[in-house]
Amino acid sequence: MVTGVRRVLQVYDTPTLKSRVKADLRTADCRTDEDYAQFCRNVAGTNYHPTSSCRMGPHAADSVVDARLRVHGLQGLRVIDSSIFPTIPGGNTTAPSYMVGEKGAAMLREDW
Repeated sequence: MVTGVRRVLQVYDTPTLKSRVKADLRTADCRTDEDYAQFCRNVAGTNYHPTSSCRMGPHAADSVVDARLRVHGLQGLRVIDSSIFPTIPGGNTTAPSYMVGEKGAAMLREDW
């Protein structure tokens, strides 16, 4: 991580970017690798998107909803959101969530 931060700062120091980037990404205290490591610990975060708590699958033993988004063992209840993803997507969850909503709405129209 420290190597990556130092490299990014080198790129920002180029004449092309220096004239365009207004924010100073450095802190006055960062001089050593340990300083940069602490900086990384302080500013690093996650983009964790909680999903998959009501996974879709064919069997109630290892999933909550079936392929038509109906809750196993219950009648008249569906889950139509990102909690049905079998696994967490590798990217942002917005587009797949929209898709689930659209597909779920179509299923409701078909089945009701």
